[in-house]
Amino acid sequence: FRMGELEAAIGIEQLKKLKNIISKFQKLSHRLIKGLSKLNGLKVPKINKHFTHSFYAFPMVLDLKELKVNRKKIVDALKAEGVPLGEGYLNIHTLPIFKKKIAYGTKNFPWKLNNLNKSYKHKKCLIAEELHNKSYFALGIASYDLSIKDIDSIIKAFEKVWKSFKFK
Repeated sequence: FRMGELEAAIGIEQLKKLKNIISKFQKLSHRLIKGLSKLNGLKVPKINKHFTHSFYAFPMVLDLKELKVNRKKIVDALKAEGVPLGEGYLNIHTLPIFKKKIAYGTKNFPWKLNNLNKSYKHKKCLIAEELHNKSYFALGIASYDLSIKDIDSIIKAFEKVWKSFKFK
């Protein structure tokens, strides 16, 4: 798992750009928050004034009880409008390393660490699973070279879809 010199050199140069990259993601995301927060049944990130967010992705949650439409229909309609969205996310507790207690090396790491092997049991994470399966979706801010104009188009697409579904 050793990083080579070339990867390290690229990483060092990229770190010099990190503040500007994150600043751009934040600017775009704050515009999205402002534009989408007025839509009923859509929960967008709330950032405490004493904290920050890198906005690698822009997570959103649908209130399906209020909207009375499933996520797939909404996401499909948004994708048809050109909005690049992803549904769900990876619930790490469902990965084989956790379910089967797959270890690294010959000493059963990390499962022998602090008697973890005795205390860890695979459990359901009902809220995380509900979000993954039904109501969470995200826009990959870092996956695209989005501009303010693109964000405004995304906001208009959301408004158009909300209007088409007659969400109040």
